Amino acid sequence: MAGGDAVGKVLGRYQYLYEQGWSRGIEAGKSGDELSDFIADMVHNPPPDIEASAQQHAREITLTQRMG
Repeated sequence: MAGGDAVGKVLGRYQYLYEQGWSRGIEAGKSGDELSDFIADMVHNPPPDIEASAQQHAREITLTQRMG
């Protein structure tokens, strides 16, 4: 089961990063190749606050976050 959680966390993290890249890129008025580059940069070099949120999202969707 731990292996499934690990895969889920990786997928959840990337899903969140792609979502953030898309929405922030659109909000910034980007389109086409410029939007694609923006999304790629968000996925491969996320700002620390976005990375922390992506990790949190991954824990939430795999139900592995500690209660408390």
